Amino acid sequence: MSTSPPTQQLGPLVPDTPATPPSYDIQLEGHHVLIVPVDPSHADALYSQVSGPENAHLFTYLFDSPPTSLPSYRSSLAQNAQTTNPWSYTIILKSTSQPVGSISLMNMNLPNRVIEVGSILYTPALQRTPAATEVQYLLA
Repeated sequence: MSTSPPTQQLGPLVPDTPATPPSYDIQLEGHHVLIVPVDPSHADALYSQVSGPENAHLFTYLFDSPPTSLPSYRSSLAQNAQTTNPWSYTIILKSTSQPVGSISLMNMNLPNRVIEVGSILYTPALQRTPAATEVQYLLA
């Protein structure tokens, strides 16, 4: 690491006050997607996209297991909506107004202004699309 003074212009120092925690009172809107607080009502549209053996691979690296029934999936989303560690959100494709995935903010270290984006579930309708890229951009 260099110890010489920087030759580039630097912006103002980042304040040393802790970051503000996420909120369920806001939604993020991009050109392709909305990122909204998770809600049990999202289960109906998501269930067919994430259930069954053909979609089990979507859960390989997630804490949750694939849903086995619509009522249990709805209950799981209701539980996620009540917790703030992690903060869970649903990704809605604006062109169809349908949920196409979910994402969470977790492992926060507010004094150091650090947050992890995790528990990312992109359905095939979202995978490898500009909308998927936009989700990450909106959370940056």
